[in-house]
Amino acid sequence: MVLIWQPFSKTFNELVLLFALFLDVVPLGEGKKQLPRSAGASETVETYDKYYNYVDLTNRLQSLAQSYSHIASLSSIGRSVEGRELWVMRISVEPDKDTPGKPKFKYVGNMHGDETVSRQVLVYLVEYLLTKYGEEARITELVNSTDIYIMPSMNPDGFEKSKEGDCDGDYGGRNNANNLDLNRSFPDQFDGTTVKPDDIPEVMAVIKWIKEQKFVLSGNLHGGTVVASYPFDDSVSHQRQGHYSQSEDDNLFRYLALVYSHNHPVMKTGQPNCPDTPEETFNDGITNGARWYDVPGGMQDYNYLYGNCLEITMELSCCKHPLASELQKEWDLNKESLLAYMEKVHMGVRGFVKDAVSGAALSNVNILVAGIRHNLTTAKFGDYYRLLLPGTYDITAVAPG
Repeated sequence: MVLIWQPFSKTFNELVLLFALFLDVVPLGEGKKQLPRSAGASETVETYDKYYNYVDLTNRLQSLAQSYSHIASLSSIGRSVEGRELWVMRISVEPDKDTPGKPKFKYVGNMHGDETVSRQVLVYLVEYLLTKYGEEARITELVNSTDIYIMPSMNPDGFEKSKEGDCDGDYGGRNNANNLDLNRSFPDQFDGTTVKPDDIPEVMAVIKWIKEQKFVLSGNLHGGTVVASYPFDDSVSHQRQGHYSQSEDDNLFRYLALVYSHNHPVMKTGQPNCPDTPEETFNDGITNGARWYDVPGGMQDYNYLYGNCLEITMELSCCKHPLASELQKEWDLNKESLLAYMEKVHMGVRGFVKDAVSGAALSNVNILVAGIRHNLTTAKFGDYYRLLLPGTYDITAVAPG
């Protein structure tokens, strides 16, 4: 694989691209040792048979963060309408500081408060990463090499309203406490901003978080069927269904969606067999969002267009709020998909952009890939991570001056 430099414009100067690696698979955590578990850590065994309300969720995450403080840090990025914290568990070596050359990954669950499987599955994922670190080589390498952020619930108010066993959302809880759908409230590429910021503190907190962190890859977990959906979620015509809205990274998005789907025993069949839509099928268990149905103001598209981050949406279960007795099964179905998808944050091209004379790191430099009209920018250490399928590309780093 090669990197070929070509001039971009007379008004721009090409910058030195250092340490560029074009790799389909990057060795994870090479040369790093596993860290010992925190002294005096207590252990709470997960039973996979009950839902955590807000108090339970808070206690569980705080306990895990305390027990595994060498690789875990819990924080809140903001509060919901009713004042509940939007908890995020950060999992990485030295979790309280940023490390150059380590890509940032995130999962967000329970955006619709009555779609609850994602909330629990992400708690189980947190526990799995923490407890298996130092025991399983795969997990140790993933944690050593990746800056992982997991938000089990973006809509804690909605969850408190939802009822166990309500598969169709009849009891409410989908929207936030101001009755607004959080996945229709992000700035839209065609319609702009249509919701008052004060009515959607959850969305505003996530937007701020996305802009600050410059995530590389993300998953947004939902429920209501079983499929992996990828951008774009809407189109200029807002045709209700059937319009394939293609992004510049369409092939890459399809690949990422297939990674999740093909590791999920049910999703990969493309036949969810949901009781309310028994005829609905998806080729290979994936779909273009807009082709499925139009979603203006969605978080998935916002991440790609404005957040420097590639995100797909995973629908995990036909029943939105299944009985707790189903949770073990759902974790078993999704565990490998969750891990395999995370590992794809390391595919493609990565490196640093520095000033050719002083060697200073340059942030917010555009990384251009010829033939793909979607640019990413470097992070604060001058580091960049451009996810790409295997192939040969012309790549340029440009900045004013």
